[in-house]
Amino acid sequence: MEWMSPHVMAKGTNNFIVLDNGNKKIYSIENNFISFEKTSKISDAVNDVKTIKYPIIGYVSISPNKQSLIIYDIEKDLLIDSLSFVDETNNGNASLYDFAWSIKNENIVIAHQYSDQFSICSLDTNCKLTSINEYQTNSNYSQDKMIYSDVACGRYIYLLSQRNVDLEMFTGFSEIEIFDYKGVGIKKITLDIIADKMVLDEKRNRIILSSEADAAIKIITL
Repeated sequence: MEWMSPHVMAKGTNNFIVLDNGNKKIYSIENNFISFEKTSKISDAVNDVKTIKYPIIGYVSISPNKQSLIIYDIEKDLLIDSLSFVDETNNGNASLYDFAWSIKNENIVIAHQYSDQFSICSLDTNCKLTSINEYQTNSNYSQDKMIYSDVACGRYIYLLSQRNVDLEMFTGFSEIEIFDYKGVGIKKITLDIIADKMVLDEKRNRIILSSEADAAIKIITL
């Protein structure tokens, strides 16, 4: 009865939903009690799941030639919208288009791992994509250099940048680039570590960072 590659997402203030990739079942967690809800009709494996406006969620779908951000109603089992990055050569190089994403209100932000670009996407009241604006980009992709490894959305957009990191030697330092939702640069924070993941804690006005170099957690007060 164990879960196989589960993903958790917020359903409300104090309750959660777990989508199990192993058996496609959806469970509810409330007051420390787990109950089975339904079996999902999602056929592909879900990755990087986030609640947009429950029951509408977003997740990343990965295949050899395509990576997509899927917007989906898990109660109605209904595809709302999608945004795909496709390997037009059909050589199975979709990993070139790896991205991280985050959401705040009607804005979805996509930060590309191997391209110096991020996109701000707007959602309408039905959670359909209405516009996609790209920033700080020359539209080139190369796995020789990692640019963005994570993104968080709050009052501003926070991009975790690895442009000053040598991945082969594992030397250098990460930065947090801060933008507003018009793509205007606000501030850049230089870190003294190589951080791989980032969580924005808006209530406490801080950013929590993890690093593959050690087991330490670094906290930055904004």
